[in-house]
Amino acid sequence: MEDQAAAPKTLPLLEGSTTLAEALEEEENMLIRLKYPNQRVNFFLWVYQHRNDFEAIVSYHLGLGEGETCQFGDPRDWKHGSFNLCLPIHIHNWRKYPGKRVMLRIPLPYRVGESSYSGNADEKLRTEAATFIWIKDNCPDIRIPFLWGFGLSGGETVCKNT
Repeated sequence: MEDQAAAPKTLPLLEGSTTLAEALEEEENMLIRLKYPNQRVNFFLWVYQHRNDFEAIVSYHLGLGEGETCQFGDPRDWKHGSFNLCLPIHIHNWRKYPGKRVMLRIPLPYRVGESSYSGNADEKLRTEAATFIWIKDNCPDIRIPFLWGFGLSGGETVCKNT
């Protein structure tokens, strides 16, 4: 049996992995990126644990009536990019739009720098909502998702139904 040099230990990233030697060669602060996988797991778990609260918020924003209910989609169907988590929400007995579902989009706090700069997630939401509204008003030929509403960390909400 040949004596082979041990493969360098890899460190997990959100996408792929890196070795210590590769991390040391990067110009950006890799310590921040190396924390993301654990922060993602913790955030997704927190969202799942608060799913009833989110379902109530979505029900409010949609103006659901008696007998109409929201249900979180399966976590295997959750999607995320670099800065947002998108959750499918199924609406049962929705009289206004039968058979439709909505997506709840939540900023990833560890990616928008919320812990270092409190308020970044709210600013992100405000600017994205303003962009949606501007495009809807000024570029009606561009198809964009319908914005039912949004909420900020302090409890303020803007809702299409009110």
